[in-house]
Amino acid sequence: MPIFISYNHNDKDFVTGLARNLVYARHNVWIDTWELNAGDSLLDRIQEAIGESDAILVVLSEHSINSAWCQRELNAGLMRELEERRVVLIPCIVGDCDIPLFLRDKLYVDFRSDKGQAFELLDRSLRRISNPAQSRIDRLDFHTDWSVDWGIIQGSSVIEWLFVDHGEKVPYCVVTRCRLVLGSGPINLLEAPRAA
Repeated sequence: MPIFISYNHNDKDFVTGLARNLVYARHNVWIDTWELNAGDSLLDRIQEAIGESDAILVVLSEHSINSAWCQRELNAGLMRELEERRVVLIPCIVGDCDIPLFLRDKLYVDFRSDKGQAFELLDRSLRRISNPAQSRIDRLDFHTDWSVDWGIIQGSSVIEWLFVDHGEKVPYCVVTRCRLVLGSGPINLLEAPRAA
């Protein structure tokens, strides 16, 4: 599932760079400028993304704490934490500001000084609650859950994708496995162990 980034557009340059670095670190990121299209319902799409995300990064600055829209996203994340009884919100401070009351007891990621060290903390924290090698694609009548795995089998590099299509209204489930083998040696695909 994706990592949702809640921010104010005055912090767009920082957030775009952060999102790119998270993608390079193999995280699935949901950011409005990448996901929203003309004609989309802002409320519906953002509400859906917040509800389905593994984590919500709350980018804190003077701009975001004074934004009614960011406050709504923060409140939605706090409600999820209460309901699910697990860490959902990760505060990321990018500018001097008054930290909202309900976030003050959390360890936050401070990007104001050592950005490299801050990113390492964020990356490590996200890896504990999110798996960048699997996700879900929602369609109207069904879902596609997917995963990717890779490794070396019999001296050849192997990349394997697994897709599972299913839904409440669909009376069947379709499982598709795609394997790409890169290398010079022959490999028995039927007997080869799963890539590590």
